Amino acid sequence: MKKIGGITQSLGLHPNERTLFPANMVLPSEGIGRSKDWSEPRIIFLYQLNSNVCPYIDDNNSCLIYKKRPTICSSFPLLARPPYGAFIAGADDCNFVKEIESKLGLLDDVIITKKNFKGSIELKAAQQNMKKLFDTFLRYPLDAKNYWRFDLTTKQWEIEFTKT
Repeated sequence: MKKIGGITQSLGLHPNERTLFPANMVLPSEGIGRSKDWSEPRIIFLYQLNSNVCPYIDDNNSCLIYKKRPTICSSFPLLARPPYGAFIAGADDCNFVKEIESKLGLLDDVIITKKNFKGSIELKAAQQNMKKLFDTFLRYPLDAKNYWRFDLTTKQWEIEFTKT
């Protein structure tokens, strides 16, 4: 879990990926629009695990659902952050990255391009992730004016921004 703008969040899952995990482990993450009473979004486009540990990582640190793993896992160590693009996960996102950064220094300022990032499978997955997120905003442009995040600590929706 990680604090993003003061809100605790976890591994992001697209709606069709949430069924890979037990229902009690999945909570909403991000949404757009607003309910009639303004207490929550109208459309949830991203979900998250309610856990620090993936239930499909075994004792050998192998993924038990590798062939059908979520897009965010396929794109690792890249994270999609629309509208900015793909970034390398930071040390606060992952212990693996924390270990690499302890040897090489911070990776936060690295701009990801096809030329400097040789992991074509991961880059393709990150681009696919970005496309899914952008498609939601394009499909619901009026709802996209109200952007929400679900906080795992408080179990409450927080409005991130409202554009008029």
